[in-house]
Amino acid sequence: MTRPNHLPKQLLLTGLLLAGIILPNPTVLAEMTPQATVEGFYQWYVSNQDRLRQKIFQQKGLFEPVLYQQLIQAFQKQPQDGQRWLDFDPFSDTQVRTYSYRARSVKLKEDKAIIDIDVYAGLRQPGSPVPIQVLLQKRNDKWQITNFVYRQNPNSLLQILREINQPSP
Repeated sequence: MTRPNHLPKQLLLTGLLLAGIILPNPTVLAEMTPQATVEGFYQWYVSNQDRLRQKIFQQKGLFEPVLYQQLIQAFQKQPQDGQRWLDFDPFSDTQVRTYSYRARSVKLKEDKAIIDIDVYAGLRQPGSPVPIQVLLQKRNDKWQITNFVYRQNPNSLLQILREINQPSP
């Protein structure tokens, strides 16, 4: 009985990974630190923002469950439904394209973190900076995003989602 040779397949996968053709899942990369969690998410987000509502499930593990459920519920609502709906991009606090992001500072206290970022959004590149605070909490040795606090808006994402998802009178 001969043993199959898996070496060529392993070499091919290693080569593709090194060449950047197969990218590691951002979720895997993001489990190390709060900043890596945020940067992994925004790397995914910039590449997928055109289909955000259809693909957000790919990042489910990065969100605290309450925030994720509120997002999913709000994403299902549309203006033609005659109810409140999410009429802006919740990860840039804008209604325009996001081109990039930059972490400005990291505040860490035990199992909680605040990452101050600038999201660069606009009608043309490179966009203008939009300051956002990303709040995280460590649960089961994994950092999860619990909220986004908008610096140009008095509300946080979770507050807005709860208002949108509240039953209409």
